[in-house]
Amino acid sequence: MALENGEIEKFVGLKPEHFNQIISHCREHERSPKISTAARLFIFLKFAREGRSENMLAKDIGICQSTVSRIIHEMIDDLVAVAPHYIKFPTTKEEIVALERGFLSKCDHWGRPRNVPCFGTIDGKHWATEHPPHSGSLNANYKKFFSYNSLFVCDSDGRVMYLEVSELGVNNDAQLFRDSPLPLMLHDTVKAAGYRLLDDNITILPPFLVGDNGFGFTKHIMQPYRGELSDEQMRFNRKLSAVRVSIENVFGRMNSKFQVFDRNLKLAPHYSRCLIAALSVVHNIQLGPFPLCDVVNSAMMSDPYGTPEEMRIALKNYMLG
Repeated sequence: MALENGEIEKFVGLKPEHFNQIISHCREHERSPKISTAARLFIFLKFAREGRSENMLAKDIGICQSTVSRIIHEMIDDLVAVAPHYIKFPTTKEEIVALERGFLSKCDHWGRPRNVPCFGTIDGKHWATEHPPHSGSLNANYKKFFSYNSLFVCDSDGRVMYLEVSELGVNNDAQLFRDSPLPLMLHDTVKAAGYRLLDDNITILPPFLVGDNGFGFTKHIMQPYRGELSDEQMRFNRKLSAVRVSIENVFGRMNSKFQVFDRNLKLAPHYSRCLIAALSVVHNIQLGPFPLCDVVNSAMMSDPYGTPEEMRIALKNYMLG
């Protein structure tokens, strides 16, 4: 299969350089010796982008359904194998500060900075699936459909920095977070970057994520206020929620790019979950690597806050000041 550069973008939605980058990660498979790597990748991306069944795709391309199914499984395996190179959680001060600056550079519709010095946003996402065999009600979620629940952390441009897909749909975001390695990873980010004095020379904050109230309220995850709110708290909520909603926009972009997510996932449970990771890799490749920046060495401060609420008040004063 020989495609011109314009045809690649037209048929699979990828720029030629991104298509070739993915090809470089694909292995040769003994069971598909007559189908080139480029053709196999084209078939997989066509499946993901158009969301059609394997049977319909096989008839369209002119090969048997079992070959299409095998190619899809092989491509998922290849992309999941390189996922650690593209879905990376920050571990150094340079990475964390660069991510924070990415959020600080974001403005509202009037060009006013949102002033939220987080390094990422966190949210859960249910991916609809056919009822997995022998699972009973373990994949039935509170929204009344069968799904796999997942946990995402994204940066200011929508890159996926952390991804975990559960075998179940019945567990909620807080359970998934609590049982994951993410709490320990967030603790390590504080050790790496420390509590630092912000540019107002008053506020001291550690690295933190922005999430909704479905997660526990800690110094690692800042959330909007709930209940009866003052004018100041409502202004804070609007600014914080405008940043938090960016991760929901990532889910919308992925559903738009990959129509396979617009219907119930029909692959075997293992490959259905891995498909989410594989297409997150493709999504990140399209966005490119996050640019790092020079970091001025500054003294790490001690934690001045006794409770998460004290830290949220300091954050509110910084954002609205």
